[in-house]
Amino acid sequence: MKKIFVMVALVSTVGFVACETSSVKEDNIEAKAEVKINQMSANTFYTGINRKTAYQLIDVRTEKEFESGFIDGAKNFDVNGADFEKQIAELDKDLPTYVYCKAGTRGTKASQMLIDKGFKQVSNLKGGIMAWEAAKKPMVNKKVSDGQMTVDQYQELITSHDIVLVDF
Repeated sequence: MKKIFVMVALVSTVGFVACETSSVKEDNIEAKAEVKINQMSANTFYTGINRKTAYQLIDVRTEKEFESGFIDGAKNFDVNGADFEKQIAELDKDLPTYVYCKAGTRGTKASQMLIDKGFKQVSNLKGGIMAWEAAKKPMVNKKVSDGQMTVDQYQELITSHDIVLVDF
């Protein structure tokens, strides 16, 4: 009988400790979840960066991707680059921070890193620069490689000539 009592007491104690540990973990998850990544459409993102208030705009693509075209006012901090954490350390954690990449994945990763570092207002461009371009939002420094042309250049070429040969 004494053994049964000891076993019941032991199982009960383990159960209470497990429940307590579980609630502590849940509290930590809730504390981390206070600041969430605001996933924005291209139109909402555009509205956000065109307000009269101060903000930070971060393009987290590679330098080569950045050179192909970017949103005016963006700073290029490659999220997978060696200097990313050093670069974001120089930013103001209290200013709204807008982040984008090519399709949204790296932007989400970078946004989470910013939140983990204490940034209070972080917004990611849902769908990245591809969604921005699809929404026909303005870009600057659209640089193309030798032998390539932009869609606008192509449209102009085919409308200005009767016959156009296109080599893919």
